[in-house]
Amino acid sequence: MSPSGPRLLLPMIQRIRAMPRWAHVVYVSAVVVAALSIRLYWLESTYVLEASMEPTIHEGERLLVYKQAYHDRAPQRGDIVVVQMPGSRDIYIKRVVAVAGDRLQARWGNIRLNGTLLVEDYAVRDERMSIRPITIPQGFVFVMGDNRPRSEDSRDWGPIAVSALRGRAVLRYWPLARFGTVP
Repeated sequence: MSPSGPRLLLPMIQRIRAMPRWAHVVYVSAVVVAALSIRLYWLESTYVLEASMEPTIHEGERLLVYKQAYHDRAPQRGDIVVVQMPGSRDIYIKRVVAVAGDRLQARWGNIRLNGTLLVEDYAVRDERMSIRPITIPQGFVFVMGDNRPRSEDSRDWGPIAVSALRGRAVLRYWPLARFGTVP
């Protein structure tokens, strides 16, 4: 901090000290309420426990999840989402591959979405993967991990209710060397 830095802060510190005690309580209470509101309604931190999203997201990384993402818009193909299966405490991080109304099928690792071959440069292919043709119902999405051979996802569970999505991963904040938005 520059020598003038402390002199600039001094008037602010003096004003805070001059405030009555009840004002300190109100100020601290407001900060606590704001922090809890953010945690409960807008943002959540999550820890990546598995390698099912590699190479996009690695095991051990920490992400911020925007919890309100699907309150004002429907999930989009390509969104990286946090899924909590109903009746379970388990959290999964997956990519939305198909949305309501899409027709999906796969053979020999090649995914066809609405009759068109899906190009996924980010995914680790699983040549053995096969998915019978399925149309995604309203209110549901089809999710898969980017590391297809190591992922448990909609191929195992079937389409996921949008209500099971806790939010969209928006920021990787750990490790610092990989800090940035989630693609």
